[in-house]
Amino acid sequence: THCISSAASDVYKRQPEGDNCAEAVSALMVLGFSQEEVAAAVSKIDTSLDTGEIVKQALKIIGKK
Repeated sequence: THCISSAASDVYKRQPEGDNCAEAVSALMVLGFSQEEVAAAVSKIDTSLDTGEIVKQALKIIGKK
């Protein structure tokens, strides 16, 4: 999981400032998760968090399935 988190971290750090939720969704999809998996996970997360935290929490949710 740490490796995946690091990869996600690298992806969102390269993106310009903007909507944290959209950046997190993009990072998760780049990692190979389906739009359905990502949408289901992100819908359970406070999207006012920073991008990295959204990605971490989404990975935890997806990993529990």
